[in-house]
Amino acid sequence: FQDLYVGLSPYSAPGVFSLLAATELTDGVFYPVGGFQKVRDSLTSIAEAHGVEIATRCRVSSIDTDGSGRACGVTLADGRQLQADVVVSNRDVPLTYEMLRGGSGAEQYGRQRHADISSWEYSAGVIAFNWCVTRPLPQLLHHNVFLSSR
Repeated sequence: FQDLYVGLSPYSAPGVFSLLAATELTDGVFYPVGGFQKVRDSLTSIAEAHGVEIATRCRVSSIDTDGSGRACGVTLADGRQLQADVVVSNRDVPLTYEMLRGGSGAEQYGRQRHADISSWEYSAGVIAFNWCVTRPLPQLLHHNVFLSSR
């Protein structure tokens, strides 16, 4: 499955986006049999089989760091602290930096990085819909991309 959103705006890098369209036309668009939930479910099963504990629907209030500044867990909004060998954030990068807390100046570093990169110009975000429909929609193709006017 090609990643359409390459961190560039289609208005400032149209060549890159035309290459993506060419790839889709020549190689096709691939998707997992059974839908993308099969990817999620498989990753969950593999992780849990290796002892990973997955917590969902938990609001994280901070990313905790150790004395060297390395992420070592998170603090949840309810006050619980979860220790981890690896912390993965799905937030925007500036907001992730803003959440750093703990030793070795992590909070100050996080605030500074947040300030430094908040002025950058980011490409458009994406809202992706993977629909399962019960009837043909002749006005749409199998794979459709809609861009805003700017």
